[in-house]
Parts: sequence; structure tokens; C-alpha cells
Amino acid sequence: MIKQLLLLLVALNFALANLTDEAQGAYDAGDEQTAAQIWQKACESGEARGCVRLGFLYQSGRGVKQDDEKAGKFYQKACDAGELRGCDSLASLHQNSGEHAKAAAIFEQACEKGFGLSCYNLAQIYEAGSGVAPDESRALDLYVKACERGYAVVCYYLGGMYADGVMGKNDEAAKNSKNALKFYSLACEGKIYEACEALGRLYEDGEAGFAQDIKAARSYYDKACAANAYKCSGSECLDELYGGWAQYQSGQFEVAYKLGKEACDRGVVNGCAALGELYAKGLGGARQDSELAVKFHDKACEGGFGASCAELGEMLSRGRGAKKDVPRALELFEKACLLWRPDACESLADAYFEGTNAPQDVAKAFSFYGIACYNGLKPACTNLGAIYERGVGEVVKADENEADSLFREACEAGDARGCLNLARRLESSDKKQAAALRQKAQKLHEKECEAGLAKKCMEFKKSTNKGEKHEF
Repeated sequence: MIKQLLLLLVALNFALANLTDEAQGAYDAGDEQTAAQIWQKACESGEARGCVRLGFLYQSGRGVKQDDEKAGKFYQKACDAGELRGCDSLASLHQNSGEHAKAAAIFEQACEKGFGLSCYNLAQIYEAGSGVAPDESRALDLYVKACERGYAVVCYYLGGMYADGVMGKNDEAAKNSKNALKFYSLACEGKIYEACEALGRLYEDGEAGFAQDIKAARSYYDKACAANAYKCSGSECLDELYGGWAQYQSGQFEVAYKLGKEACDRGVVNGCAALGELYAKGLGGARQDSELAVKFHDKACEGGFGASCAELGEMLSRGRGAKKDVPRALELFEKACLLWRPDACESLADAYFEGTNAPQDVAKAFSFYGIACYNGLKPACTNLGAIYERGVGEVVKADENEADSLFREACEAGDARGCLNLARRLESSDKKQAAALRQKAQKLHEKECEAGLAKKCMEFKKSTNKGEKHEF
């Protein structure tokens, strides 16, 4: 007999659940009248959630005529049946009508039974002093209860409150820091991903009493990013700062090697790029291995890291670490150029202008020198100026004023060849200035050679071979 009753109860609950789902489907489809009818049936059959939803429809006037009194009756019925959302909705209805004391009493009952939203609503009443004496301490206790009882967004605000309250190195600051961690963690676990981001920032910066911990910061940033693509800025910023490339550029080669390995394994392209450079040069604990350098630069380039595309292009154009492949190198230079690597634009322009590693195409050379120059690579401005000075058939009309302007721009930015070409242009009109520019060019050239800039040394010597004519 007991078994039969249990089976009957299960079947009844299943049927009521189906009614509730059916009503929700109608409501979501915009058929509020049908939803009201089905929820009415569910409520009359003892499904308390149906009573809550029906109360909401009467309160908002959706699918039925607006009627707060009927809404209150359905909320009360749900509350009496143990549906705490019904109690909370009933209390809110009383609060909206100015019955604050009655609302507070119902909120408190629902809060004590574990409904976090009611704890939050009661906290708001005590904080504002609506129908009760203001009590900030009581409000704070209730906010904590709301958080601990599943209202995660309150955990986030509590975490922020404690994080902002951390000042100095006293016991209170330590307590605040501990609470910030506690509440932000609860919010993050409750899928409030702003809290995950906040924890990431605190660990990254070592603020609010948190010891800096990049690993922990990455973990929290990644949680936010995995859940919401719009919340990946923390992860991306951390990868940029601690992926290995920044450390390589600052000369921290051993750190770059360690971070680069970890980052590249996770698919962070600047980490792969750092490994490519370290293996190419045998730095930071990486043995010199051109093949591995090609492998890592290729991976980084595939991921859109322009510097690696440019470096891989250089390696393939010379057959370093892989079989020489000039067509592929040109493709890589073009990709790097489009990824805002002006040095790659210049390499591509050189190849097309000289016609050594590619079919000579001055129009393309002119275009890529232009991109490089206007993106800050001043030696390319010198080359662009030389093309303007002479002109190239119908492709580029000679423009001596533009040539002078480009030579001057390059010279002022420290390009020896720019100064040399400008000096040549001024030789007949201003010998004194031309002499000063030649002297400046020579000093810049010496600095370039001392700095080991072999390409610039060679280019300068070519520029001075015939004295009056600029040659690439």
C-alpha cells in the first residue's frame, strides 16, 4: 500500500512539473493568457511554483487583469506551501504598498529558512531604515547571510566592500583582506564572473593585502574568460605581460624561457615567439637549435604574432633552420606587414625593388615602403624618398619636394642614409647645411655599426659608393 502511494506521489509530482514547464513554454512564446490558465491549473493542483508564477502575472498584469490583491493571495498560498520565493514575492508586494513592518517580518522568516534573496531584501530595509530603525550592523549580517545562502551577486559586492576597505598593515586590514578573498571566491563560484576578474586583478597586482601570485591570477582570469568571451581582457593582458615575450625583450632570458614554455603549451602565441627567439640564439637555457626556432615561430605566426611571421620569413629566405623557400618567405613578410610589423613591410619592399628574391616590381616596393614609413620605420622613408626623387614611369611620378620631405623626416629620426640623401639634395643650394648633414650622417652611421646593425652599415656604404646617386 505504501509503495503504491509513493508511486502515485511521484506520478503526481511529474505531472505538475510538466504543467509548470508547459506554462513556461507558452509564456516564453509570448502566449501569456495560455500560460496564466496552465499555471492556474498547476496552482489549484498543489504546485506551489505555479502559484508564484500566477501571482507574478496578476501583479504585472500579463495575460490577466492587473490585481495586487489576487497576486497576494497566490503568493500567500505558495508561501504557506513552503515555496520561499512566494514568501519573498509576498513581502515585496507589502513593501511596495508601504507596509514595511509586515514586509520585514515575512522577509525575515524566508531568510531564516534559507532564502538568500529575502536576506538581501531585509538587509536593504535595515540599511535604509524603511519601517524599522536603521541598523548598519544588522544589515551587514544579513548581506553576509544572503551571500552564504546562495545569492552570489551579494557576495561580489561584499568582496568589493572589503577589498576597498583594506588600508595599512593592521589586524583590521588583514581581516578585510581575508573577507575579500572569501566573498569574491563565493561570488566567482556562484558564476558572478566579475568576481573572478576582481580576484585575478588583486592577485596580479598584489593589492588589498594579497601577495602577488601570477599563477592564481591567471586561474581566476581564465575562469572568467572560459565563461564569457567578453571577459578575456584579464587573461589576454596577463598573457601579454607574462607570456615570455616581454621578458625576452627586456633581456630576462631565463625567465622568458620558463614563462614561454608554460605559455606556448597553453596556446599563448607570444610565448611561442619567445621560444623561437631563444632557440634561434641559444639564450636563457635553450640550446641553439634553428629547427626548433622555425617550429616555434611558425606556431606563433599561425596564431597571428607578426614578429614571428617576420622572423620566420627571414629564416626561410636564408634557408636557416629549414630548406630555403623564398616564395613562402615573401608570403610571411606580407602577413607580418599586415599584422603591423613595419620591418616586414620594408623587407618585402626591398625584395620587390631589388628583384633578387622576387620578381622585380617597383609598384609593390613603393606600396610596402609607404606602409613601413607611415608606420614609423624611418629608414623606409629614405627608400620611399629615393623612389619619389627619380619617379618610376607611370607608376610613381617624380616629386622632388616629397622626396626632400621624406629624407628630412628620416634624418631627423636618426637615419644616416636620410641625412646623406638630404645633404646631396642641398649640395648646390646650401653647402654649409649639406656639410653639416654629411657630418651628422657619418656620426649616425658609426653608431649604427657600433650597435651591430649590420644591415644599416651595408646600406650606408652602398649609399656612399657613388657619392651623388642614392642606391639601395
